[in-house]
Amino acid sequence: MKIGVFDSGVGGLTVFKYLEEVLPSYDYVYLGDNLRAPYGGRDDQTIYEFTRQAVDYLFKKENCQLIILACNTASASALRRLQQEYLPTLNDPHKRILGIIIPIAEAVPRLSKRGKIALIGTKATVKAESYDEEIAKAWGAVRPTEKMYLYKEAAPLFVPLVEEGLLKNRATKFLARQYLRPLKKHRPDTLLLACTHYPLLADLLAGIMGKSCRTILPGPIVAESLAEYLQRHTEIDELLSKGGSRRFLCTAPPQAFNNLSSRFLGYGVAAEQVLVG
Repeated sequence: MKIGVFDSGVGGLTVFKYLEEVLPSYDYVYLGDNLRAPYGGRDDQTIYEFTRQAVDYLFKKENCQLIILACNTASASALRRLQQEYLPTLNDPHKRILGIIIPIAEAVPRLSKRGKIALIGTKATVKAESYDEEIAKAWGAVRPTEKMYLYKEAAPLFVPLVEEGLLKNRATKFLARQYLRPLKKHRPDTLLLACTHYPLLADLLAGIMGKSCRTILPGPIVAESLAEYLQRHTEIDELLSKGGSRRFLCTAPPQAFNNLSSRFLGYGVAAEQVLVG
């Protein structure tokens, strides 16, 4: 049984990169729904339906036992409902769907010095308020006597710019300054990149925020969290195959996905197109 990794497109590869680095022996299937991407501007019901169709495909067609939603938008808008409504229909108590928001939120109390956190993400992620709830919960559990402030801004145009490879383009730099300006005025000590495309802009964003603000990358946190999860849940780990295989799937013709993969992974892949939904 394999580990499935799902994203609305190619951004989740920035998470997958660290999963295979930390847990290289496992068999993985990555599915990017690039035909219907981006998800960030869609309503919650549509995000849920698209994500449900994707995880259903991974469970039933690709023999996955555990699926990581390597997508902030899907994690924020669909994860809880999938766990509560969809998973019980499979009649398998060992099937799991995990998101990336909770592990990132749980890392914030140890990474933020002054409790002033800035967050940028898609419109759907910012609107969902999942990060607000989970960071507040994690902060209260670890540092209950200290105040925490979360400042958020949507940065929807970063995704197409990253996919076009315009990482150092003048327009990208201009937009980055515009998006971060309202956050900088609060003098945050931590910048949370709540979209898996944004790590490719990490150096640019960190430069704008300044040395006093630490940038949090989601990939390493999610990978370490999964490793700890599998250590705690040996009943799940024992069901996972460990042949080191990698399979990449997408829902649109794969040429663009394959071309972009090297930008996200550091190496190229040969993805296959599949029909989902």
